Amino acid sequence: MPEDAQREHSGARARTGQPSGVWWSIDPGEVHVGVAIWDGEQLGTASEMTPRELLGNVWDFQPMLIVIESFSLRSTRWTGAQSKQAVETLKLIGGVEALALMYGGRVVEQQPSVRHIAQRSPWWRELNVPANPHVRSAAAHGLYFLKFSKK
Repeated sequence: MPEDAQREHSGARARTGQPSGVWWSIDPGEVHVGVAIWDGEQLGTASEMTPRELLGNVWDFQPMLIVIESFSLRSTRWTGAQSKQAVETLKLIGGVEALALMYGGRVVEQQPSVRHIAQRSPWWRELNVPANPHVRSAAAHGLYFLKFSKK
């Protein structure tokens, strides 16, 4: 992970700073990836894509800031299919981080639980987010970054 990348922790905090320009928030997955593209504090587009499409788009557009949901291997009770999904998701996060490192982008990882804080906030109702759960999660991570995290 790039030196300037930071891990976000759950819990609301005072807002400091604002991202400028276009940046992305991502909900990674083995098959479905939610992506929200922001322009400063405004949500632009939010959609779902495949992991392969995500990696290609990260390289093509090279966002200077990417907020991505973190993932950890905690359960010893996973089935073989669940373990494969977990490994593929971790590889995708590592791929995004590697691409950003290559072009000088910054990656911020957030715990999955912070999306619920964003979705319960008054700002969530102001966003026009599609019903897709992966896209909603990506948008929630972006909103959390804007309103609650230390930059």
